[in-house]
Amino acid sequence: MITRSKLVDQLRGYQIRSQNKTDVGVATFWAIALIMLMLLSFLSLYFRHYWLSIMAIWLGILLPIRLRSCRQALVKKSKRKFLLPLSM
Repeated sequence: MITRSKLVDQLRGYQIRSQNKTDVGVATFWAIALIMLMLLSFLSLYFRHYWLSIMAIWLGILLPIRLRSCRQALVKKSKRKFLLPLSM
């Protein structure tokens, strides 16, 4: 017989698996984006467009920092959603 706790466990497992799949896709996208930024930086140095190279390097440094802070804010927000209200 299927009980409610078994269904809850199955749902939780499904949610964890689906979350991991999207995380891998997002991480792959940003890895490719950062590789393209670094390639742009090296090519612009080769063709002596120094201002473009400096901008690409700064984006390559600041973008992962910003992404990490956004990710931490989303995790904190999702944890807060599962807390019970004080009236309960």
